[in-house]
Amino acid sequence: MADAAASVTEKAAVEDLTPSSTILDGMRVYYVIGALGWMAFEVGRVKLQSAYYCRENKLETTNETVSRCRDAKVFGWIKLLLFTSDDDILEHCGMDTLFFLRFLRLCEKVTAVGILCSIVNFPIYYYAQSDSLDALYMMTLSHSRYGPYVEYEEYIRRRHEFMSRKHSQQYTVVLNGLPPNLCTQQTLRNYLELLFPKSVLYVYVALECRDLEKLVAERVKVRNKLEHVLAQCAKTGERVLTKDYLLGEKADAVELFENQLKQLNAAVEKEMDSISRNQATVARQLLESSTDDERRGFDQNLDSARSINFAKVEDLDGDALESKYIRGLKRQDKKKLGIMRAAGFVTFRSLKVAQSCTQILQSADPTQIQVEPADRADHVVWPNIGLSKNIKDTWFMISMALSTAIILLWTLPTGIVVSFAKVDSLENQWPWLAEMIEDYPWAQSLLEQVSPLMLSIMTALAPIIFSILSEREGHAFASQVNASLLNKLVVYQIYVTFLLPIIGGTIIDAVIGSDGSKLTDVSSILKIVSDSVAVQSSFFITYLLVKTGLNLTLVLLRVVPIVKAAIYQSFAPKLTPRERSSAWFGLNSLDYPEDFGASDLVSDYYLVLMLVLVFCAIAPILNYFAIVYLLLSDVVYRWAALCVHDPSTQTSGMFFPSLYRFVIGALMFAQIIMASVLATKQVALPATLSIILPFVTLAFHLFVSSRYPKIARNLPLDQAVMIDSRRSRQMEDLERVLEAMYVQPAMLECKPLEPDYQGLTSHPFPENQLASPPFVEFRSQDKQSYSSKNIHETPYKRMESDDQQQRHHESEGGLV
Repeated sequence: MADAAASVTEKAAVEDLTPSSTILDGMRVYYVIGALGWMAFEVGRVKLQSAYYCRENKLETTNETVSRCRDAKVFGWIKLLLFTSDDDILEHCGMDTLFFLRFLRLCEKVTAVGILCSIVNFPIYYYAQSDSLDALYMMTLSHSRYGPYVEYEEYIRRRHEFMSRKHSQQYTVVLNGLPPNLCTQQTLRNYLELLFPKSVLYVYVALECRDLEKLVAERVKVRNKLEHVLAQCAKTGERVLTKDYLLGEKADAVELFENQLKQLNAAVEKEMDSISRNQATVARQLLESSTDDERRGFDQNLDSARSINFAKVEDLDGDALESKYIRGLKRQDKKKLGIMRAAGFVTFRSLKVAQSCTQILQSADPTQIQVEPADRADHVVWPNIGLSKNIKDTWFMISMALSTAIILLWTLPTGIVVSFAKVDSLENQWPWLAEMIEDYPWAQSLLEQVSPLMLSIMTALAPIIFSILSEREGHAFASQVNASLLNKLVVYQIYVTFLLPIIGGTIIDAVIGSDGSKLTDVSSILKIVSDSVAVQSSFFITYLLVKTGLNLTLVLLRVVPIVKAAIYQSFAPKLTPRERSSAWFGLNSLDYPEDFGASDLVSDYYLVLMLVLVFCAIAPILNYFAIVYLLLSDVVYRWAALCVHDPSTQTSGMFFPSLYRFVIGALMFAQIIMASVLATKQVALPATLSIILPFVTLAFHLFVSSRYPKIARNLPLDQAVMIDSRRSRQMEDLERVLEAMYVQPAMLECKPLEPDYQGLTSHPFPENQLASPPFVEFRSQDKQSYSSKNIHETPYKRMESDDQQQRHHESEGGLV
């Protein structure tokens, strides 16, 4: 077995010493695909402007850059995008997008330095080797801290600007782990008024309203179904039958959905009244156990709690029996859930108080009253609001264990994919493959290109799995979920995409094929590592070619959104205006692009930075392919952020501190690899000096970590005081801006829901326009006429425009 492994290693080494043909084949394939894609984009952006300039479709998202790029000449839009200022990007796209693009720029600068160094390295490496070796291999062997420092300072400046804005987000904090005596709006307000007198504007304590959320969600579905069958009846002139799952037989769809909607409207109103009464009960219990000084404050709370009741108590008690349909939507163990959640949102009147609240210690118990700044109201992950710290910590450990297991289990498929790049090794194991390659020489080049292509596809699947785990960790806001997702993706990229191809491609073969004495020899292990890194440069160059020619082209041409939109247009129901503007199984039209999602892209380019840092001195040729990929990525994603995707102007760049730590880690890893390579080359002085570099980088990291993270996390109080003094003259305007936005969405759905009958006439195509009269209740004599037995005997007449006027004067109405 050892002999076989040794032969595999020897064959792999021979194959890795001639990488020029592999890279040239990749350039012929992927650069041609990329060139065709960019030319197709120039045609598409003129012919399909609605697909490639989506921001211009809506007044609230358009900007000057979109109009200028649309009117630009061939490839003239590239210059406009590259010279767009950071201020414009921050204004129109948000901090997440800005610092993603700045990270791309940092990668470009590091790569440019590597290219400058390669001018010196190429002649040295080339003439230091034997002429019998491959030309590209003769150019391989086995300063950067200032960039992250500048980026961190810029991040602090931009974040302080963001935290100074006049929005509810900047004036609001979320308090997690509230003790039971603070789990009502009035008790929490009283507590904060003691700390910050006359500074509390709004208080909202989260409620246990899972039943209400289910009822509201079901009510929306039933309303949409009712609108659909109404439109279907109006278009076909016939009644629609559907299965009643409670009775097990078919029933009139309009009558069924009307009845369900009526029940749901009543159930939602009743559930809201129940929640309101429960709040008053909790407040009353706290009142009875409070001191006399607190009693006066609670009297106001009880009056307000009673005043928000949507129905009288007598009405609630009189309708105690619920239908089987409604009972099936509710939980039967509501007592276990409680009434109030241990978390609340508080909006203050000044930035000074909001920042002070986040920076002071609220409780000696580490699991209680943890304060953090609020994110956007629509980015709140409401199912996680109110989870205790112990539950969050437990789920975090579970998430870490599952993520580690997934990354390790990914080793097997990744090892199989990487093995395709070693065609000579496969030929040795599979004689039939050697015969096929001898008959069809092009098959060898195809197999060499399959490996990086499959690795790129596998990398795209990782965010789907890790995003589910990140959300289960109990984070309160989507930005925190994205930051957690970034941490997992970066570790995944380091291990699966970078380390595993090296380990699976060379080290494992070398270890199996060597005798046991070499495994205990440190110098032999270092030599194996350095040689392994060097011979894998061609694999990663091909990987960059795939990303440049294929992935960027798909993003530029918007192939995936266009395919999704085509499926949506072909199969999604579009009878009603609501259906035409709503998603269908996650699909939507091109008029509704999603947010840019900058944090999801950072991990891909962190891998590129890692490759550049590691191979900068070992294989300088990689820098040239990396700079092409980074420059084109800068152009493509600037276009996507400024011209296509919806803006995310309220993002705060939460991922940057984690990204900084990963960049420092990549720099130290590259320095250790370089020191190992120099140590194996028996050059004492350079190896000794290079060993010092990781320690210098570590000292720099400790210096930055001791100064900047805390400053970036909060707005300094001196700045907050100055901003408040300027805004104090406009306090009335400020309070109008600071709306009570942090409320659970289900609690805002108090009004009854009715189908949009008038909307049935607004189809964009005249031949599909429908004329529906106002809603008319079924009368007792109508139900017999429209029963399932008589439905084919008295079909509805199609509502054409010729008889609309006649129908208007009929007393019986029309469609229900």
